[in-house]
Amino acid sequence: MLPPAKPDPKAEVKIEVAEDGTLRLDQTTNIAYADKDVVLTRGAMRLTADHLRYNSVTHDLWAEGNVHLYQGMTEWICEHLYYNFETGQTILDKSRAFNYPWFVHGEKIEKVGPKYVVKNGLVTTCDEPQPHWGLRARSMDFYPGDKVVAHGVTLRVNDTPLFYLPYMSRSLKNDRQSFEIEPGSNSRFGPYLLTAYNWYLNEQLSGAYHADYRVKRGFAGGLDVNYRDKVLGTGKLVTYFAHDIRPINQSWVNPYETVPKSRYRVAWQNQTQLREDIAFKANVKRQSDSRVIEDFFRDEFRHEVQPQSTLEIEKYDPGYMMSVWVRPPVNTVFTTTEQLPELAIDVKRQQLFGSPIYYDGSLTIAHLQKHFSSIDSNSFITPLIPGSPTLDDYNVTRFDWLHQISYPQMYFGWLSVTPRAGVRQTWYSRTRGGSPAPGFTDGGPQDGRVVFPLGLESSFKVSRVYDVNDTFWDVHGLRHIMQPVVDGAYIPTPDTRPTNFYQFDSSGRFDRNLATTRLLPNDFPAFDQIDAIDRMQTVRAGIRNKLQTKRDGQSEDFVNVNVYGEWRGTSHPYLTSSGLYKNQSSVSDIYSEMEARPFKWLILDFDSRVSDKGDLLEANAAIRFIKERKWEIALSRRYVDDVDGIFGGNSDFYSLAGHVAITENWAIRALYAIDTSVNRAYMQEYSIVRDLHDWEVSLNLSNQEFGNGVSEYNIYLACALKALPAMRIHAGQ
Repeated sequence: MLPPAKPDPKAEVKIEVAEDGTLRLDQTTNIAYADKDVVLTRGAMRLTADHLRYNSVTHDLWAEGNVHLYQGMTEWICEHLYYNFETGQTILDKSRAFNYPWFVHGEKIEKVGPKYVVKNGLVTTCDEPQPHWGLRARSMDFYPGDKVVAHGVTLRVNDTPLFYLPYMSRSLKNDRQSFEIEPGSNSRFGPYLLTAYNWYLNEQLSGAYHADYRVKRGFAGGLDVNYRDKVLGTGKLVTYFAHDIRPINQSWVNPYETVPKSRYRVAWQNQTQLREDIAFKANVKRQSDSRVIEDFFRDEFRHEVQPQSTLEIEKYDPGYMMSVWVRPPVNTVFTTTEQLPELAIDVKRQQLFGSPIYYDGSLTIAHLQKHFSSIDSNSFITPLIPGSPTLDDYNVTRFDWLHQISYPQMYFGWLSVTPRAGVRQTWYSRTRGGSPAPGFTDGGPQDGRVVFPLGLESSFKVSRVYDVNDTFWDVHGLRHIMQPVVDGAYIPTPDTRPTNFYQFDSSGRFDRNLATTRLLPNDFPAFDQIDAIDRMQTVRAGIRNKLQTKRDGQSEDFVNVNVYGEWRGTSHPYLTSSGLYKNQSSVSDIYSEMEARPFKWLILDFDSRVSDKGDLLEANAAIRFIKERKWEIALSRRYVDDVDGIFGGNSDFYSLAGHVAITENWAIRALYAIDTSVNRAYMQEYSIVRDLHDWEVSLNLSNQEFGNGVSEYNIYLACALKALPAMRIHAGQ
């Protein structure tokens, strides 16, 4: 929110009035008088009023009656205004100002030194003359472009006061609210109160204080600090400490872990630009146990189950990137691969001496250590249980380099062919610690491996334009684009197989295609599981079809379909859930991906994976019906047939979500999801929404199943300020 700024001193003052208005100049006083629909402009400044007086010598301006002052993104509305173009002195009576999304009301606004003082002021996002809500203050001090300081602040909805603050300071450079309050109750915490005070010292230092209380879990709190410094760089420090009076030990991550009562999390993120081309990055996360994020920061836990800590220095260059990594042993409760340290140099694909041959390569030198937790939280198949044998940590020094050349050519003006050839060598020092690797004596000798990868990629693209116009399908011209792609890869049998190496960066099952439901890369350096590199004979083929049309003058994809698969000349064994090894089929599963928007109100998505025998192994289907500002309905299904039990079992997941505006002010929302493979509802959410002009209020009911008979019920009331969606108040059970 910026009060009127001094206009350009060189700009000329222009005054206009209505046809039946009056405009006269008093030569004695040098004052111009204007009446009726007066418009004054000077540079980017524009003022309208019923009556106006302007002194061309002292540059004093007086305006009365329906005064509107426009300057930049700010509009001021008042009954009386005094303004001096030279000094910037300003006095406004019964004024209202707007700078998106905020309105400021005040009985009197006056410029005092570097600040503007507002008497009996009100700050709101409501555009009504009588605002439905606002922060009313006895006095407010505006520091243009910096902050606003208020004294005697009361939050009012209509004429009802909700809470009082003797003092409040808010930065105009920081969008975070000064206070965040969330009362509520749920089955895990019981009644709770979560509070945060977001503070702002200057552009270099800001943060938040947290003070929380949960009846079933006790007190907790922490401090967040955001900093920006020319030497230290930009970063954030997050701390949180909890005295958990009733820790819950059961967790799907570590079901046998004993959770302590004194719990904490400390996280530090930093980026320092040491030089224009050199940066230091830090991401360090320390926590008391594996469950603290899951318990108190569930949204964060959904994105990162196991925290990763790294320290890195990167050097950027148009031709290469060099980095030094350190992945320290910060959290011993997890099984991790530690890099202490790792040097990596990646040479980008570049032309050799002006020839048609291109080169790319990489070099890594790393001291790696495999640290095993007493409970193997990395394993989702066979977690260790109390009394079972544990694995000993082991470490090794690994050296790996890759040199690769390619020869991209275009034949006949339309056929792209790119052969590639390379050499990759990996060397391991003598293994220290741990149980002997298969085929090794205790400790494991130093050993290495050399492979000679070869490959060929070819593709072409054809298109055709059809003169089609159909108002029903909203098609105005149609272009069909077809692009077949073939990519072959060959690696002869290496002198040393993966089973002779300890595994650090692979699943340990040496399965290139079943570690994920999608095909892994078949070329270097995209395939980055160095320890699992083995013989390879594959031909990957696919075809992409795309239909484009024009809608509202813009090109839009009408239908986009991609189908691909892979033939394998070598078969790798993989471990099933029954403990038996099976060999891969010579033909991979066939994958298809489809996106379509046949109408503006209809969106279709479909992905599938079909075995070489024609069995459907995976399907993801979604359909969305959209009527802007009226309704939206989405249906989806995710199906996985886990034949060998390596993805956690079969799944057949359905969901239905919808939003319907019943009237201009009332709407309902619903989400229902069920997993038919276990015959239980996974999630249900129902909401009734009321639009209160400035606020959106919703009554929400939800139930979520977490498995093992554990479920969570929530009933809560949510209020969101429409102009500031991040500002929310939650209360409920």
